[in-house]
Amino acid sequence: MNTCDELRFEKIFQTMLKAMRLNKTHPNIPRDKKWFLKFIIMYGIFMLGISFAAYSTFFHDLKDGNFSQACYHGVLIVIFTVVSLYHIVMRWHRFRFQDLINQMKEDYDVAKHFAVEDYNVVLDYAKRGKMIMYTWLALALSCVIIHQLSAILPMVHNAAMTGEFQCVHLYNITYPGNLEIWKNETSVCLSLFALFTYGYIYAVIMYIAGPALGPILMLHGCGQLELVRRRIAETYSKRNKGFEVHNLKLAAKHLSMTYKYDVSDLLVLDTYMNL
Repeated sequence: MNTCDELRFEKIFQTMLKAMRLNKTHPNIPRDKKWFLKFIIMYGIFMLGISFAAYSTFFHDLKDGNFSQACYHGVLIVIFTVVSLYHIVMRWHRFRFQDLINQMKEDYDVAKHFAVEDYNVVLDYAKRGKMIMYTWLALALSCVIIHQLSAILPMVHNAAMTGEFQCVHLYNITYPGNLEIWKNETSVCLSLFALFTYGYIYAVIMYIAGPALGPILMLHGCGQLELVRRRIAETYSKRNKGFEVHNLKLAAKHLSMTYKYDVSDLLVLDTYMNL
Protein backbone atom coordinates (compact mmCIF):
# COMPACT_ATOMS: atom_id res chain seq x y z
CA MET A 1 0.00 0.00 0.00
CA ASN A 2 1.26 3.47 -0.91
CA THR A 3 0.85 5.61 2.18
CA CYS A 4 2.19 8.78 0.59
CA ASP A 5 -0.15 11.72 1.04
CA GLU A 6 0.73 13.30 -2.31
CA LEU A 7 -2.17 11.58 -4.11
CA ARG A 8 -5.02 13.37 -2.38
CA PHE A 9 -7.57 15.37 -4.35
CA GLU A 10 -7.93 18.17 -1.78
CA LYS A 11 -4.16 18.65 -1.66
CA ILE A 12 -3.44 18.51 -5.39
CA PHE A 13 -6.29 20.78 -6.48
CA GLN A 14 -6.62 22.97 -3.40
CA THR A 15 -6.27 26.18 -5.44
CA MET A 16 -9.21 25.22 -7.67
CA LEU A 17 -11.31 24.09 -4.70
CA LYS A 18 -10.64 27.35 -2.85
CA ALA A 19 -11.69 29.29 -5.96
CA MET A 20 -14.90 27.25 -6.11
CA ARG A 21 -15.70 28.07 -2.51
CA LEU A 22 -14.87 31.76 -2.95
CA ASN A 23 -17.25 32.21 -5.88
CA LYS A 24 -19.84 29.84 -4.34
CA THR A 25 -19.80 27.29 -7.20
CA HIS A 26 -18.46 24.32 -5.23
CA PRO A 27 -21.02 21.49 -5.62
CA ASN A 28 -20.88 20.65 -1.89
CA ILE A 29 -21.95 24.13 -0.76
CA PRO A 30 -25.62 24.07 0.33
CA ARG A 31 -27.77 26.28 -1.90
CA ASP A 32 -29.64 27.99 0.94
CA LYS A 33 -30.60 31.59 1.71
CA LYS A 34 -27.13 32.36 3.06
CA TRP A 35 -25.54 31.13 -0.17
CA PHE A 36 -28.03 33.09 -2.27
CA LEU A 37 -27.40 36.34 -0.37
CA LYS A 38 -23.61 36.05 -0.70
CA PHE A 39 -23.88 35.15 -4.37
CA ILE A 40 -26.19 38.08 -5.16
CA ILE A 41 -23.86 40.56 -3.43
CA MET A 42 -20.70 39.24 -5.10
CA TYR A 43 -22.23 38.82 -8.53
CA GLY A 44 -24.11 42.12 -8.25
CA ILE A 45 -20.93 44.13 -7.64
CA PHE A 46 -19.30 42.35 -10.58
CA MET A 47 -22.31 43.13 -12.78
CA LEU A 48 -22.28 46.82 -11.75
CA GLY A 49 -18.86 47.39 -13.29
CA ILE A 50 -19.86 45.55 -16.46
CA SER A 51 -23.06 47.61 -16.71
CA PHE A 52 -20.97 50.79 -16.93
CA ALA A 53 -18.93 49.26 -19.76
CA ALA A 54 -22.11 48.12 -21.54
CA TYR A 55 -23.66 51.59 -21.19
CA SER A 56 -20.60 53.26 -22.66
CA THR A 57 -20.34 50.71 -25.48
CA PHE A 58 -23.94 50.75 -26.69
CA PHE A 59 -24.97 54.34 -25.95
CA HIS A 60 -21.75 56.21 -26.76
CA ASP A 61 -18.96 54.24 -28.47
CA LEU A 62 -21.10 52.61 -31.15
CA LYS A 63 -23.31 55.68 -31.50
CA ASP A 64 -20.27 57.89 -32.08
CA GLY A 65 -18.67 55.39 -34.46
CA ASN A 66 -15.76 54.76 -32.10
CA PHE A 67 -15.46 51.06 -32.91
CA SER A 68 -12.01 50.57 -31.38
CA GLN A 69 -13.28 51.72 -27.99
CA ALA A 70 -16.44 49.66 -28.46
CA CYS A 71 -14.34 46.53 -29.01
CA TYR A 72 -12.08 47.41 -26.08
CA HIS A 73 -14.99 47.82 -23.69
CA GLY A 74 -16.82 44.91 -25.32
CA VAL A 75 -14.17 42.55 -23.95
CA LEU A 76 -15.63 43.15 -20.49
CA ILE A 77 -19.08 42.21 -21.78
CA VAL A 78 -17.68 38.98 -23.25
CA ILE A 79 -15.97 38.13 -19.96
CA PHE A 80 -19.22 38.81 -18.10
CA THR A 81 -21.13 36.53 -20.48
CA VAL A 82 -18.63 33.68 -20.10
CA VAL A 83 -18.54 33.98 -16.31
CA SER A 84 -22.34 33.98 -16.21
CA LEU A 85 -22.48 30.85 -18.39
CA TYR A 86 -20.02 29.11 -16.08
CA HIS A 87 -22.26 29.93 -13.14
CA ILE A 88 -25.29 28.52 -14.96
CA VAL A 89 -23.52 25.29 -15.93
CA MET A 90 -22.08 24.75 -12.45
CA ARG A 91 -25.46 25.38 -10.87
CA TRP A 92 -27.57 23.39 -13.34
CA HIS A 93 -25.25 20.35 -13.40
CA ARG A 94 -24.10 20.65 -9.82
CA PHE A 95 -24.75 17.02 -8.85
CA ARG A 96 -23.10 15.61 -11.96
CA PHE A 97 -19.90 17.48 -11.23
CA GLN A 98 -20.19 16.40 -7.61
CA ASP A 99 -20.34 12.75 -8.71
CA LEU A 100 -17.35 13.17 -11.02
CA ILE A 101 -15.25 14.78 -8.29
CA ASN A 102 -16.23 12.10 -5.77
CA GLN A 103 -15.28 9.41 -8.29
CA MET A 104 -11.84 10.98 -8.65
CA LYS A 105 -11.40 10.93 -4.88
CA GLU A 106 -12.38 7.25 -4.75
CA ASP A 107 -9.98 6.41 -7.59
CA TYR A 108 -7.15 8.15 -5.76
CA ASP A 109 -7.91 6.20 -2.58
CA VAL A 110 -7.97 2.91 -4.51
CA ALA A 111 -4.70 3.81 -6.27
CA LYS A 112 -2.92 3.85 -2.91
CA HIS A 113 -3.30 0.05 -2.87
CA PHE A 114 -1.84 -0.39 -6.37
CA ALA A 115 1.62 -1.53 -7.30
CA VAL A 116 4.16 1.28 -7.52
CA GLU A 117 4.05 1.39 -11.34
CA ASP A 118 0.25 1.73 -11.47
CA TYR A 119 0.24 4.22 -8.60
CA ASN A 120 2.72 6.38 -10.48
CA VAL A 121 0.47 6.37 -13.56
CA VAL A 122 -2.43 7.82 -11.54
CA LEU A 123 -0.09 10.30 -9.85
CA ASP A 124 1.38 11.39 -13.20
CA TYR A 125 -2.03 12.24 -14.65
CA ALA A 126 -2.98 14.02 -11.43
CA LYS A 127 0.14 16.17 -11.77
CA ARG A 128 -0.79 16.94 -15.37
CA GLY A 129 -4.18 18.12 -14.17
CA LYS A 130 -2.47 20.28 -11.57
CA MET A 131 -0.31 21.80 -14.30
CA ILE A 132 -3.46 22.69 -16.28
CA MET A 133 -4.89 24.38 -13.20
CA TYR A 134 -1.77 26.50 -12.65
CA THR A 135 -1.58 27.31 -16.36
CA TRP A 136 -5.07 28.83 -16.21
CA LEU A 137 -4.07 30.69 -13.04
CA ALA A 138 -0.92 32.09 -14.65
CA LEU A 139 -2.73 33.18 -17.82
CA ALA A 140 -5.56 34.87 -15.95
CA LEU A 141 -3.29 36.64 -13.45
CA SER A 142 -0.85 37.81 -16.11
CA CYS A 143 -3.64 39.46 -18.10
CA VAL A 144 -4.97 41.19 -14.99
CA ILE A 145 -1.56 42.35 -13.78
CA ILE A 146 -0.56 43.75 -17.18
CA HIS A 147 -3.79 45.72 -17.47
CA GLN A 148 -3.55 46.98 -13.90
CA LEU A 149 0.00 48.16 -14.46
CA SER A 150 -1.14 50.16 -17.50
CA ALA A 151 -2.94 52.45 -15.05
CA ILE A 152 -0.77 52.11 -11.95
CA LEU A 153 2.56 52.92 -13.62
CA PRO A 154 1.36 56.28 -15.06
CA MET A 155 0.01 57.21 -11.61
CA VAL A 156 3.35 56.38 -9.98
CA HIS A 157 5.32 58.18 -12.69
CA ASN A 158 3.19 61.31 -12.43
CA ALA A 159 3.46 61.34 -8.63
CA ALA A 160 7.25 60.92 -8.81
CA MET A 161 7.73 63.64 -11.42
CA THR A 162 5.28 66.28 -10.20
CA GLY A 163 4.80 65.35 -6.57
CA GLU A 164 1.05 65.27 -7.10
CA PHE A 165 -1.19 62.23 -7.24
CA GLN A 166 -3.46 61.98 -10.25
CA CYS A 167 -5.76 59.00 -10.60
CA VAL A 168 -5.73 57.18 -13.96
CA HIS A 169 -8.79 55.25 -15.10
CA LEU A 170 -8.54 51.62 -16.12
CA TYR A 171 -11.08 52.26 -18.88
CA ASN A 172 -11.97 55.43 -20.76
CA ILE A 173 -15.68 54.89 -20.14
CA THR A 174 -18.49 57.41 -20.54
CA TYR A 175 -20.55 56.98 -17.38
CA PRO A 176 -24.27 57.70 -16.95
CA GLY A 177 -25.62 60.83 -15.26
CA ASN A 178 -23.56 62.89 -12.86
CA LEU A 179 -21.01 60.09 -12.52
CA GLU A 180 -19.50 61.25 -15.81
CA ILE A 181 -18.98 64.72 -14.29
CA TRP A 182 -17.48 63.39 -11.05
CA LYS A 183 -15.38 60.56 -12.48
CA ASN A 184 -12.11 62.51 -12.46
CA GLU A 185 -12.36 63.39 -8.78
CA THR A 186 -9.81 61.35 -6.86
CA SER A 187 -12.26 59.59 -4.55
CA VAL A 188 -14.61 58.68 -7.40
CA CYS A 189 -11.77 57.60 -9.68
CA LEU A 190 -10.28 55.35 -7.01
CA SER A 191 -13.71 53.88 -6.27
CA LEU A 192 -14.16 53.04 -9.95
CA PHE A 193 -10.63 51.64 -10.04
CA ALA A 194 -11.48 49.39 -7.09
CA LEU A 195 -14.76 48.35 -8.72
CA PHE A 196 -13.08 47.16 -11.92
CA THR A 197 -10.25 45.56 -9.94
CA TYR A 198 -12.87 43.56 -8.05
CA GLY A 199 -14.34 42.53 -11.40
CA TYR A 200 -10.92 41.30 -12.53
CA ILE A 201 -10.44 39.28 -9.36
CA TYR A 202 -13.94 37.82 -9.60
CA ALA A 203 -13.33 36.74 -13.21
CA VAL A 204 -9.92 35.24 -12.37
CA ILE A 205 -11.43 33.18 -9.55
CA MET A 206 -14.13 31.94 -11.91
CA TYR A 207 -11.59 31.01 -14.57
CA ILE A 208 -9.60 28.99 -12.02
CA ALA A 209 -12.69 27.24 -10.70
CA GLY A 210 -14.35 26.69 -14.08
CA PRO A 211 -12.30 25.97 -17.22
CA ALA A 212 -9.62 24.02 -15.34
CA LEU A 213 -12.10 21.44 -14.02
CA GLY A 214 -12.98 20.00 -17.43
CA PRO A 215 -9.41 19.13 -18.53
CA ILE A 216 -8.64 17.81 -15.03
CA LEU A 217 -11.53 15.35 -15.21
CA MET A 218 -10.64 14.35 -18.76
CA LEU A 219 -7.01 13.75 -17.84
CA HIS A 220 -8.08 11.59 -14.93
CA GLY A 221 -10.19 9.51 -17.31
CA CYS A 222 -7.16 9.12 -19.60
CA GLY A 223 -5.13 7.94 -16.61
CA GLN A 224 -7.72 5.28 -15.78
CA LEU A 225 -7.71 4.07 -19.40
CA GLU A 226 -3.92 3.91 -19.27
CA LEU A 227 -4.21 1.60 -16.25
CA VAL A 228 -6.54 -0.67 -18.23
CA ARG A 229 -4.11 -0.69 -21.16
CA ARG A 230 -1.23 -1.63 -18.89
CA ARG A 231 -3.15 -4.46 -17.27
CA ILE A 232 -4.25 -5.90 -20.58
CA ALA A 233 -0.67 -5.67 -21.89
CA GLU A 234 0.64 -7.43 -18.78
CA THR A 235 -2.00 -10.16 -18.97
CA TYR A 236 -0.08 -12.21 -21.50
CA SER A 237 3.39 -11.47 -20.20
CA LYS A 238 5.54 -14.37 -19.00
CA ARG A 239 5.39 -13.36 -15.35
CA ASN A 240 1.57 -13.51 -15.43
CA LYS A 241 1.38 -16.92 -17.12
CA GLY A 242 -1.67 -18.80 -15.92
CA PHE A 243 -3.49 -15.70 -14.64
CA GLU A 244 -4.84 -14.47 -18.00
CA VAL A 245 -8.54 -14.90 -17.19
CA HIS A 246 -8.19 -13.37 -13.73
CA ASN A 247 -6.29 -10.37 -15.04
CA LEU A 248 -8.75 -9.83 -17.88
CA LYS A 249 -11.60 -9.83 -15.38
CA LEU A 250 -9.81 -7.15 -13.35
CA ALA A 251 -9.17 -5.08 -16.49
CA ALA A 252 -12.80 -5.41 -17.61
CA LYS A 253 -14.04 -4.41 -14.16
CA HIS A 254 -11.78 -1.36 -14.13
CA LEU A 255 -12.90 -0.42 -17.64
CA SER A 256 -16.57 -0.62 -16.68
CA MET A 257 -15.90 1.67 -13.70
CA THR A 258 -14.13 4.14 -15.97
CA TYR A 259 -17.10 4.22 -18.35
CA LYS A 260 -19.74 4.25 -15.62
CA TYR A 261 -21.05 7.68 -16.67
CA ASP A 262 -23.55 7.85 -19.52
CA VAL A 263 -23.29 9.86 -22.72
CA SER A 264 -25.17 12.84 -21.26
CA ASP A 265 -22.46 13.31 -18.63
CA LEU A 266 -19.79 13.37 -21.32
CA LEU A 267 -21.79 15.89 -23.35
CA VAL A 268 -22.17 18.12 -20.29
CA LEU A 269 -18.42 17.99 -19.71
CA ASP A 270 -17.67 18.73 -23.36
CA THR A 271 -20.09 21.68 -23.35
CA TYR A 272 -18.57 22.98 -20.12
CA MET A 273 -15.02 22.82 -21.51
CA ASN A 274 -15.96 24.68 -24.71
CA LEU A 275 -17.88 27.62 -23.22
